[in-house]
Amino acid sequence: MPSTPGLSTMFTPAADLDHPVTMRHAGRELLSLALIDARNRSLRLFAAFEAAARPDALDGTPPPLQGSPLWWLGQLGWYQEHWIARNVQRHRGRRCDARGIRLASIDPRADLWWDPRLRSPVERGATDLPRAAAVRQYLADTLEVTLELLMEAPEQDETLYFYRDALFHEDRQAERLIEAAQMLDVPLPEATAPGAWVPHQPLAVSAGHWHIGIAPEQGGYVFESERGRRLDSCPDHDIDAQPVSWQQFLEFVADGGYRQSRWWSPAGWNWVCAQQRTGPVMAEDPADGLVQTRFGRTVRVHPNHPVVHVNLHEAQAWCRWAGRRLPSEVEWTHAAERLGSRGFRWGEVWEWTADRLVALEPDMGDCNLPQREAFLAACTQHHRVLRGGATVTRPRLRDARHRNHRLPEDQHGLTGFRSCAL
Repeated sequence: MPSTPGLSTMFTPAADLDHPVTMRHAGRELLSLALIDARNRSLRLFAAFEAAARPDALDGTPPPLQGSPLWWLGQLGWYQEHWIARNVQRHRGRRCDARGIRLASIDPRADLWWDPRLRSPVERGATDLPRAAAVRQYLADTLEVTLELLMEAPEQDETLYFYRDALFHEDRQAERLIEAAQMLDVPLPEATAPGAWVPHQPLAVSAGHWHIGIAPEQGGYVFESERGRRLDSCPDHDIDAQPVSWQQFLEFVADGGYRQSRWWSPAGWNWVCAQQRTGPVMAEDPADGLVQTRFGRTVRVHPNHPVVHVNLHEAQAWCRWAGRRLPSEVEWTHAAERLGSRGFRWGEVWEWTADRLVALEPDMGDCNLPQREAFLAACTQHHRVLRGGATVTRPRLRDARHRNHRLPEDQHGLTGFRSCAL
């Protein structure tokens, strides 16, 4: 089992583990606690799939995991071991050579089972994977080594890069598992629904110039999508104080929104026709009120809850119908950072923006890590930027600066949107 952190860390406020800025700059002792915290959460989530007795979930490749929950669990341990314990260049951080020599794993079959480059998504639910008990032991053993190496690492951004990266990787993958649980009706006791907000009038914003992105010289951990700074200009505009609600979205549905191509982009209308959609996924609007399927349970939804599980096409169609538009990411970021005192609310759903995902700094070829390559691939695949965070997102990932992203048709996540005046 993982070794216990020093006595001084036992009094670390829980708020520090959840603070997005603090955790990006976390030192050894705080990282040690956070890595244990993230691993415990991962194990609890996997146990929920076991308790649900879903063979199709455990052995198949449910969206959005691209692998079974069992494979997903083992891959967390492999990722951590691959980039920390087996990586002789881990002290170089982001400048390490991803193609460099690796030490042997504590399990000689680890690469065969868990390396995503060696096992396609359809093979990640194969019956040749080890049993859950063996996977749990692999995770315990690799985490113990990680924590031992962490205590020896100098307190520098470069030397702590992969420890922070492993933490945020596990947090993000845990959210993917929660999304899969929603799609597969797996009960999750810890899952929290978005809350009902008192409607607030849109907020007027004067024209200005604002930055997005994070300059690497600011220090701490920076996601690849955030690297670099860009100055954007914005005209006078107003922006919704809260995301679009179910009540607002269902007015669009009742008005025949899914039956009229005029509200949809060509790609969006093709998606509606191909999917034969007549309304949002996992929600029904019976005569006595809106109900939604939430982790295997049918629950009544307050009309002021943020609409959720809508993709970019649906968000754009609603905006056209309402005579509004999606905010740019710089408009969203400025509002989140500056307008909280005026009633701007965020953090319960990931929010679509109008922007395509692009790099904020030129690719200088100084990094060949798969994290960088995956980000650049997402740019070429026309991912769109999401901002904010959902109720199931770890608070340390709910950062107004963070640039999440998905494909326009993706609706597996807890995604919603807000609008701006034209």
